[in-house]
Amino acid sequence: MFTRPHDLADAEVAAALIWGWDLDVEDVEHAPLGFGSHHWWVRDAGGTTWFATADDLRTERRHEDEPLAAPFARLRAALATAAALSEAGLGWVVAPVRAHDGEVVLRVHESYALALHPRVEGETFPWGPFEDDAHRRAVVDRLLELHGVAGCREEVGSDDLLVPLADELRGTIDDPGRRWGAGPFASDAWELVTTHADRVRALLDRHDALVAGADTARFVLTHGEPHRANTVVTQSDGVVLVDWDTVLLGPPERDLWRLVGEEPAVRRTYEERTGTVLEDRLLKAYALGWDLADIATFVRDLRHPHDDDEDARTAWQGLHAAVINHGVDNSIGGDLPSSQPPG
Repeated sequence: MFTRPHDLADAEVAAALIWGWDLDVEDVEHAPLGFGSHHWWVRDAGGTTWFATADDLRTERRHEDEPLAAPFARLRAALATAAALSEAGLGWVVAPVRAHDGEVVLRVHESYALALHPRVEGETFPWGPFEDDAHRRAVVDRLLELHGVAGCREEVGSDDLLVPLADELRGTIDDPGRRWGAGPFASDAWELVTTHADRVRALLDRHDALVAGADTARFVLTHGEPHRANTVVTQSDGVVLVDWDTVLLGPPERDLWRLVGEEPAVRRTYEERTGTVLEDRLLKAYALGWDLADIATFVRDLRHPHDDDEDARTAWQGLHAAVINHGVDNSIGGDLPSSQPPG
């Protein structure tokens, strides 16, 4: 996230790192990076720099009444799987550092889940399509290796292929109520949702039709968001992948839809090297599901109390783009929604 959490101070992050990881913390500095988790650079007394992330479990619930233990369990399973992959020899998996009790993530207060990662030295990239074919091919190579892993599945969850918060979104567009007034972007969000309710409803229905009957026998270990911003090019290990909180068993299309959309040759490469034929409908479903997840998340955020800060502005811009700007990606044959920065 770009804005500091109002109920999690730097000193509390430092105290949790000292307690959970026996880290001799010298300094913590909030890092306004990305959209989703909160981040801090952490320097210990020996001069080593670490990267800490805190997920607000309240924003990760799949419905308003879901206990916070559920998103915590999902996050823990994903990060534990990443740690297992790294420990099994996949050095390009930037996994969390285990705490002194062996756990990969710890609760802070009731609402946050804290993880610690090593700092990765290398070239980082902003959100957007791959600009270098060699970079993209290196990521495809990583995904081929990941999808071929037979173990490391003891704790990983499976993709249910549903859009997060879809039921809540359907309820909102069916009955948005009076114009929202919980923050500076609430009224405009209400106007956008009510004006385009039929369009959003049709997109939800289309997504459900695309994923119906998906074959779970095709499921492999997937990263979930192997886009350019989640890669670092290092001197020692080449391309490494970060942000493993989205790891799930799922169809290979979960990792490949964006790459195929950017470069159709990725599809041929993957199919030739694996013998697995990628399904058009699932490539389309994941592209559509990305925007629908953004719409659902941003609607939830903007109809509830919020301030005029960078996070809220990003949510409003993302909501408008996801609802209005739908392009056509002929490389996989059909209308695909525009992609927004990760949430």
